[in-house]
Amino acid sequence: MNSKERIALIRNIRKEKRKLRKLKGKAKRIEQLKNNPDVKLYLQLSQELKANLGDMDIKLIDDETILKEFAQKMRECDCKEQYLIRRGIVKPNKYSRIFCLNNEYGDTYYYTCLDCRKDFLIPKKDKEKFEQDKRVIMAEGMNIYDFYQARARYIELLMHYESPQVFKILKNKI
Repeated sequence: MNSKERIALIRNIRKEKRKLRKLKGKAKRIEQLKNNPDVKLYLQLSQELKANLGDMDIKLIDDETILKEFAQKMRECDCKEQYLIRRGIVKPNKYSRIFCLNNEYGDTYYYTCLDCRKDFLIPKKDKEKFEQDKRVIMAEGMNIYDFYQARARYIELLMHYESPQVFKILKNKI
């Protein structure tokens, strides 16, 4: 080994030794902090937040966030499919649904249940029979984002009123 290589080797070894001393100092500090009740509490609370929220920031979550989450995820299991929103007129094909702005072009009404989020495609001729024992809000052209906003409002109102009252309030707002 020549002189330059030896000096470089010595530098690298000294650098690693300094790094090791710093890490040992940090490890010693961790041991001291483990016994601190405030640090224990901080770690415990941090773990609880992480377990419940994942990567979401608690400062950004509010009541509206919870309502939106329920609007998008919650489905009633034993739904009677009584409260519906008629979101539009469609011309379905085997690949997609094409929403029509003009009533003449579409041949099927598109409904979504407020309670279970189930979609219904009902031919125009069967509309009266389908709507017979249901309550329907006519919201032609309502996109999915607007539906979830309406559903979040529906869920929020359910916290204070019975379903028939909530439906009337929501129908007046839409």
